[in-house]
Amino acid sequence: MKTFVICRMYAGSYIEDKMGGEIINLLHDDNGNNYVYVNPYGYIDKKYNNTVEAVLLTRLLKSGCFEVLGVAKIGKNGQLVFPKGNSTKAKLESTGKQLLAKEEELKIKYGGVKLSDIYKGQLNGSVTFKSEVLYLPKDQIFVTDSKNSNFSEYKNTFNLSDKRFPNQSLISYVTDEANPKSFNIISQMLEDDSLWDKNKKNTVSTDENISTHFNFLNIIKKEDDELVYSNMMCFFFRKYPNLLKSFAKDVLSIQLNDDFSLIRENKNVDIWIEDDNNIIIIENKIKSGINGVSQKHNFCENGFVQSQLSKYYNYTESIKKNKKTHYFIFLPVYSRINLANYSGSKHYTKITYKSLYDFFEKFKIDDTYYKDFVNALYKHTKDRPFDYYEDMRRKFIQQLKSIKL
Repeated sequence: MKTFVICRMYAGSYIEDKMGGEIINLLHDDNGNNYVYVNPYGYIDKKYNNTVEAVLLTRLLKSGCFEVLGVAKIGKNGQLVFPKGNSTKAKLESTGKQLLAKEEELKIKYGGVKLSDIYKGQLNGSVTFKSEVLYLPKDQIFVTDSKNSNFSEYKNTFNLSDKRFPNQSLISYVTDEANPKSFNIISQMLEDDSLWDKNKKNTVSTDENISTHFNFLNIIKKEDDELVYSNMMCFFFRKYPNLLKSFAKDVLSIQLNDDFSLIRENKNVDIWIEDDNNIIIIENKIKSGINGVSQKHNFCENGFVQSQLSKYYNYTESIKKNKKTHYFIFLPVYSRINLANYSGSKHYTKITYKSLYDFFEKFKIDDTYYKDFVNALYKHTKDRPFDYYEDMRRKFIQQLKSIKL
């Protein structure tokens, strides 16, 4: 029998203020080795001992759908622990003793700190496997179960047609005997080199600068309010005119004159910028979707959903005269809005918050509020609304520093 383990990460309440054991799953130790902790206790069902080909490290996207954050390929002798005993406590104690011996043999350290020191001398349930190689996705990858065979919202979605994912358990098994179709699908997925970076090393160092990108929007719980970001952008564009001119040139590829106007909510357009030669229309989206024109209208137009995008385009084109018009939509990297579904979208250029952050962070201004604004943008540069890996990595490095001190 051959087995793939699907390990669900970032599921417990601890993730809000503590570091989970799975922090090591997407890291390499000081020797460049990757180790895997399988939730929830760090060991697997004994009937799968010495059968595991790989561990899929995932996070839950929705019921029946996991995002694959990485895959640990397990080779011969890759399983490090074999729990003994009937109770969870006994199994954890037995694996802890096995790992203490393995730690010396494998010299497991992170940032110069021994694994046992990180866990205060106890290695109970802290490592399950040593992988041969850690596959990290080049782009987002999703797996769905047999109940979600029609789920195709994202590219790189693989349906495991003869496997159901558990509702509660953080671990599930796909075997070539019980789930031959799903086993083959995962095997083919792993063989597709276009999907994976197999050479990237994620090591940690206590010399790393740990930035939390803390800002006042954290305090007032407005980090996801697109109106706030539009207001802040306009504020700084007005306060520092050269900032807007540089932004237009470097990000939007438009040469603005010195004499320009900037309006918030002109004809419901989020940001309207105009000079003698250009009209720039900017729609800013974070959590909200593309709005329809009116509830009274038929929402279908030649196969497209009628939207505010076409409304703004039609109005601007009707009054532009000899000026050039430019249309942009600002979106977080994690946004799943499919612009192709909406009328008028073909006229808009997508600008990600990563591009915004890179520009504003590079444009140095000695202004406390400006620095907070840039820090607030950072959250939306990630491929998910909250990056648990980054948060845990930061806590992990802080812990390593504390131990060294």
